[in-house]
Parts: sequence; structure tokens; C-alpha cells
Amino acid sequence: MKPERRKRFSIQLMLAIGVLVTVAVLLISGVLSIYFGKRLDHEFRNKIAARKGQAELILSRRFAQIQRRLEDLSTDNAIRVTLLLDAPAQLEDRLARFYGPDNGLSFFVRKAAAPLVSPAHSEQVVDALLTPPPGDPPALKAEASPVVWWFETPITSDGARLGTAHARYDLSRDQELIERLQQLIAGDILVCTTDGLNSLITGSAFELDAKVLSQASGAAALAVGPEGHRILKLDGYTDLYFLFSSADLVSEKRRISMLIGLFTLAVLTFSAGLSIFFGQQMATPLRKMAQKAIQISKGEKNLSFETRPGDYWEIAELSKAFDSMLRTLKAAEEKSRYKELLENVDDAVYLIDRSGRILDANEASYSRLGYSSAGFFALPLSALMPPADAERVLGALGDADGRRTLETRHLKADGSALPVEIKVRQIDYRGEKVLLSVARDVSDRKEAEMALRESEERFRSVVENSHEGFLIIDHQFHILYANPEACRLVGYPPEDLTGGDVGRLLTPESLKVVKKNYFDWLRGDSVPTHYEFDLLRKDGDTRRVTISSTIINDLNGNPQVVAQVLDITDRIRQEAERKELENKLIHAQKMEAVGTLAGGIAHDFNNLLMGIQGRISVMQLNLPGDHPHSEHIQAIGKTIKSAAALTKQLLGFARGGKYEVKPTCLNDLVAKTCDMFSRTKKEVSIRRNLREGLWSVDVDRGQIEQVLLNLYVNAGQAMPDGGELFLETENVTLRPAFCRSYGVDPGEFVKLTVRDTGVGMDEGTMARIFEPFFTTKEIGKGTGLGLASVYGIVQNHKGIVRVSSKEGQGASFFIYLPASDQRVVAEAGVRYELARGQESILLVDDEEEILHVGSLMLKELGYHVLLACSGKDALAILEIDPQGVDLVILDMVMPEMAGGVAFDRLRAVRPDLRVLLASGYSLNRQTQEVIRRGGGGFIQKPFDMVGLSRKIREILDA
Repeated sequence: MKPERRKRFSIQLMLAIGVLVTVAVLLISGVLSIYFGKRLDHEFRNKIAARKGQAELILSRRFAQIQRRLEDLSTDNAIRVTLLLDAPAQLEDRLARFYGPDNGLSFFVRKAAAPLVSPAHSEQVVDALLTPPPGDPPALKAEASPVVWWFETPITSDGARLGTAHARYDLSRDQELIERLQQLIAGDILVCTTDGLNSLITGSAFELDAKVLSQASGAAALAVGPEGHRILKLDGYTDLYFLFSSADLVSEKRRISMLIGLFTLAVLTFSAGLSIFFGQQMATPLRKMAQKAIQISKGEKNLSFETRPGDYWEIAELSKAFDSMLRTLKAAEEKSRYKELLENVDDAVYLIDRSGRILDANEASYSRLGYSSAGFFALPLSALMPPADAERVLGALGDADGRRTLETRHLKADGSALPVEIKVRQIDYRGEKVLLSVARDVSDRKEAEMALRESEERFRSVVENSHEGFLIIDHQFHILYANPEACRLVGYPPEDLTGGDVGRLLTPESLKVVKKNYFDWLRGDSVPTHYEFDLLRKDGDTRRVTISSTIINDLNGNPQVVAQVLDITDRIRQEAERKELENKLIHAQKMEAVGTLAGGIAHDFNNLLMGIQGRISVMQLNLPGDHPHSEHIQAIGKTIKSAAALTKQLLGFARGGKYEVKPTCLNDLVAKTCDMFSRTKKEVSIRRNLREGLWSVDVDRGQIEQVLLNLYVNAGQAMPDGGELFLETENVTLRPAFCRSYGVDPGEFVKLTVRDTGVGMDEGTMARIFEPFFTTKEIGKGTGLGLASVYGIVQNHKGIVRVSSKEGQGASFFIYLPASDQRVVAEAGVRYELARGQESILLVDDEEEILHVGSLMLKELGYHVLLACSGKDALAILEIDPQGVDLVILDMVMPEMAGGVAFDRLRAVRPDLRVLLASGYSLNRQTQEVIRRGGGGFIQKPFDMVGLSRKIREILDA
């Protein structure tokens, strides 16, 4: 007889899950493979189109650059002159110096109506120049080779054609272009010649006939090699093609296919494991239940059929049935044991089920409450105690340990309440989980606690709501209590302070004072009850506080210190800040008053210098170089420049305005000025630490150079026997608290540090170093304007200047200039030749000497000059003939009608009138406003002939 074949549900379940998952995974893998393949093809086509467009853009920019250079050659005055003078040697020299061969580009010039080509070249080049191929435009001619192009443009003068400028460009020799293409397009450029396709970058050759090559002109790429190479025709170029490789596309497709395969394998493996897991989930619980049933049949009752949240419903119900049977058996055995315990306990003990029904209780549970036995058992738990507490008690059935302790009250039969402390634990009773509750009368304890609590609340209300800190410290200097204000003051939470050593809150000096007072009190000496000391916060900050202390004894007779602490740090700091602000206000008012006087003196002095400078300029223009007075006149000119530099220092100190503000890299100015200084002060070693990536600043470069040189000179004078000068720049961000006392807006600044190893300064000298005419030098060795002008210029740039020094330890100056978001502008070269003209210029100034000198200078420059001694006179002259004046030179400081008002009235008569503003002051806010309204430019007095001539031409030729 054959054994019975057992059919297993777990095996059938595993097979069904495996088949379904395998089919689904194969379908998903196929869809993913098709999707990613199409997506890769689309992305590759877009990438190749972008690279091809980049190559076309690079070529078109190169041809445009060649055309611009050819146009520069055709407009070159030197080339025109050599053609007019028929000077081949000079022509060749000019071409060789400025238009020599470069990256495959060569330039040629052919004189009109002549076979001469300069410089000389081969007959093939001459023939190519003289006989352009038919059908090509005049500007672009191609040779037989598609990598060579010809460009040409006429050279004319006053409408007459002097000759023709030619450019020959060999693409294959332009290494710079080839390297750029190689870096940017990640491909190659193919050139179609009579010998076939040749690579522009690598030089390799490809063989394709014309019929096959014509197919590359379409939108699709043409394969040209076994390694996945393809070509596309470059738009706008007949014989140029873009070469690229599809190897990356093939590699990426292989990688995607491999990933999809790995994904499929992983999912199939997971499905197999999942099917095995579900089979085990069914078989394992049934096997365990069978084993426990065998143990119960042998008499073992301390077992339980537990269910888990993930068990199947049928298995869970079967476990519950077995578990109920076991509880019924054990309940009968335990009932007699619990009954004996309940009756011999003085506390109220009762059992409660899940619904809050009282199952059993001892006599003490109901006799103290005035209930009968039947009446007590009829009460629900919510009637015996407050409903909220009843819910808390029943909640113990859901706790992990099944235990709870709480204080509540039991309601007596007469309606009064009995305070009790209840301890609850979960037990098994008659086959189910119930709560065993033990309630103890705590009426006496509650009365004592209430009295103590009222006393503590009164103390806590006073202390915790106080605006002063309270600390209680025991005889071992441990903190027993700290109120919220004390915790806030030291920065520690209460749990970190309580029990900790008070020494960590005090500086070493303050801790000595506290301990001394304490031990003096123990000896019976009198000690102060109020004193100040330094308190250490958790973050390391130090606070100045006042303390009022009292020493008392605790219940055990040990002394305790009750300290009342008040923070006075902010008050001290505010008093110091107020005093510092008062000093700075007084200093600023003094500097502003002296600055106004200095600015007025500098303005008037500049007008006087203008008269001298103008006459010297006219004399130098008309005086031969070998004249016996020429040397004296040059010396006078140098003296005038020195005097003008002195007035610039006065104007800088007076904060008379910035002359010409440009975005500037401070590193460049530091490098330039320290090189100048090092040549004159070789015994001083300069150490530079100029940070890279420095932010730009909007400054007048000349004024900042003056600031730097003044600081260098001051440092050099502090080191008469030599020393070291340290220069450092860096980017910093200033906080509002730092900027508030200096009156500047917080934000990003560029910081310059100038530090020397000289003799240093005392506090009295540092307090006055920025005052005008204050100097520690001997008479004749210093004007006292250097650091004063530093202060004025930095203030005028909305910056900050600070100084730190000690006697014998050198001095450090710190300059903070606001950072700019503008890019740095490179300085243009200076031109010194005179620029003449023949236009009509109206000169307006209230100084008769300046009118006279200005007239002489303008006439020497060839201009027709009209003079006006006030704004009203200038307005009257312009109203007579508005179009008869080409330019107005207008003084900004005049009586009756100021320069700004005169400008507006002159422009009202003729809106397009060009105006050059002039002043003995620097370019201040008023002058800048006039320039914004249409003023053509500004020139500061005193000015020489060259500066005036260049400024006039800049405005007239604009």
C-alpha cells in the first residue's frame, strides 16, 4: 500500500507567486529597455547638434575677426601715407611690425593702378591677388584648397582709392583655432580636398566618393569608418564637415541593458525569497501550536498561545481558543490564594476588569467609604474616583509592564472625598487580564504637603519673578538653587547649575573674594554685604555684576549663602559707549570746522596757482628749449605741482569730494605705491600679504594712492634706522554693532592693514594724529596734513580708519573701504601731446586773472575765445548767438549765480550745449549732480596746457 501523499499549501503559494512575478518583471524590463534606448538616441542627437553649432560659431567668429583686422589695415594712416609717398620699404616695415603673419593669417597691400605688391611675394600670390576667381565676392576669394581663403578691402583717402588690402588665411595653420576646436567640440573638422577627406585636428584621412559624401548634407549623420565615426556638413561652408563618434552612445546603451538585466535578476531573486517567506509564515505557527497542545495534554499549564499582529486570522483565532482554555484552568487555582491575601491587608485592595467593573475587594475597600458590600460591587470605577483618574488606572492594561502609581481620591457614600495613593499592577484572574489596585489613605500627609506647598509657592513667586538673580550656595560652595534670572545670566539650564560648583561661574580673582568673605564670617569678622565681581557665562563671556549676600544656617546647622545678583555689564558698556560717542562727536565737529576752513583756503590757493600755471604753460609753449630762463621756468612749474599736491592734501582732509571714482582692486594700488616707496626707502623691508579674490572698491584711485603713500611715509619716519613694513588685504564683513560708532552702514568691506615695527605712539599722540597740522616732527620736517588727509579721504569714501599702537611696539593702521559689485576698470594710458582746435569757447569765471590766463591758453591752442565774468554775462552772450558757442568752460564757485544755476540757465537757452566744469575744489557732490544733468566733464584747478587741451577735445569730439 502506497503512503499518503501530503499536499503542502506553502509550496503551492510559492509557485504561484514566482510565476506571476517572473511574467511581470520580464514585461517591465522590455518596456524599460525600449524607453531608455530611445531617450539615449534623442539626447545624443541634441549633444551632437550643440557641438556642431559650436564649431560653426567658432569659425564664423574667426572670419569676422579677420575682416575687422583687414578693415583696421585699410584705415591705418601710416599705410595710407606710405602708399601716397610710394615708400615700399616703410610699407614693408609697417606690415612686418603690426600685421605680420600670425596663426595662418598673412596681410598684403597692392598699390592702385600698379603691379607692385608689397611686401614682395611669389608669382602665384601675385596672380591670385590680381586675378580673382570669377563669381566670388570681392571680400572673400578661395584658392584651390578649401582650407585657404582670400579677403580684400579698398584703401581710400578723401574718396580716392590708394590701393587694396589683402588677407590670406590658411585654416590648417591656425594652431590657436585648432586647439580651441579640439577643446570645445569634442570632435573633429574634416576638409574635403581633391585628395579626399582630411582631418583638420589629427591630420588623418578618410576615403569617400562624391556621391556618398553628398548624403552628409542632409539632416542624418553619415558613417565614415568602422569605429563608429560619423560626419555632418557644417552649415555655410561648402567643403567642411563635422566628425564625431557614436562609441559613447553604444557604450551607454550597453550599460543600460546591463543595469536592466541586473534589475530583472534581482527582482526574480527577491520574488523567490518572498514566496519561500510566505510559505514559512503559514507552516511555522501551526507547528508551534501542535507542540504546545502536546505539552498541555501532559499536565503543563504555565503556557500561553500568544498571537502576533502579522499572524493569519484563522491561526490567531485558534490560538485565542487554546489560551482561553488555559486561563479558565488557572483561575480556579488562584482564587483561594488571592482571597486570603485581600482580607488580611489594612489598605483597600480590589480587582478591576477592562470595563472598570469591580470584580472582588477586601472589607477595608468599602467599610472606610461607608458602602455595603453589595453597593460597593455595583459601583463602576468612574463612580469611585474622578473619571479622568479612572481612565489612567485602566490604561495600565495597555502598558508594557502593567504597573502604575497615582494620587487621587475615593468618593464616600456621603459625598465627601478621601485622598488616597493607588498602586496598580496587571495580574491574571480567572483566565483574563485584570488590575489589582491597592489604595492607601494619605489624608494626614496631604495636609502637611499643602502647608509646605503654600510656603514654597510664596517664596517661588517672589524669587522666580524677580528681575535679579538668586543663588543659594552650601558650605562646600555647591549651588543648591538658582532662579530663572540667574540661569539666564550665566547661560546654564537649571539642571546644569543645581549641585554644581560655584567656582566655574567666577573668575579666579572673584572666587578668592567670595571665599575670603565666607571664611571671615566663620571667624566672626565683619564682611561686606555688597560688592562687585566678574561672572563667567557658559559661552565664555564675562559679565560684571553686583552681589548682595546673606549667610544663614540650614536645618542641620550648616551655613548657606543666599546671594542676590544684579547684572551691570550693559550699564557699564552703555556709559562707555556714550562717552566714546561724545568724544567722537566733538572730534568730528572739530574736524568738520577745520576742514571747511582748509577747503576754502585750498580753493582760493588753487585759483592763485591757476594764474601762475597758465602763464608758465604759455611761456613754455613759446620759449625755445635753449633759452637761459627755460630752466627757471621748469623749476617754477615743479614748484606749482608741489603746491597743487599740498592743496590736494588740504582738500582730501576737508573731504572736498572724490575726483574720479572707478571700480578698483586695492591690491593693484598697494603693489604700485609700495614699489614707488621701496625705491626711495631701501632700508625698510616690505612684507606683502595680498589676498587673492579681493572684492573691488569704488574709489578715486589718486586719492587712495595718496592715502597709501602718506601711511608709508609715516611708517618710514617711525623707523629712522630701518625696519619692516607689513601690508595685508582681506575681505571682511562688518556687523552693525561695530559700524554704529563710525556712522557707516554694515556689510562687506575690504580691509587694508599697514603695520610697522617703529617707535610706536602713546595714547595722547594717538588721540590727535588725525588732527590737521598736528605733527611730532621738527619744524620743516612735516606739515601735519598727511594723516589728516588720510582721515578725510577715507571718511569721504564712506570708510573707516582705525589705529593701534604702543610705545616701542610699532603702529598698525586699519583701513576699511566698502566693497563694490562692479568689475575693475583698467587704467587708460596717459597722452601728453597738445590737442588743438578752431571752435568757439566761452570762458566763465569771476576771477579776472583766471579769465586773462585762460584766454591766453585757449588762444594758443587755436580756439576763438569769449569771456564772461559771471553767470549773467555768460547767459547774455549765449542769448545773442546761441549757435555761436561750441563749448562753455564754467567755474562752479561764483558769486550771485552759482555754477549749477548758471549751467541750468545756459542749457535752457541751448539744450545741446557742451559744458566743461572747472573748480579749485575737487569733484564734490554738487559738481557730480551737474554732470549727471548733462555736464560734459570736469577739470580741477590748477591745470596745465596739455590737460586743458585733452579735456576740451574729449568733450568736443564725443
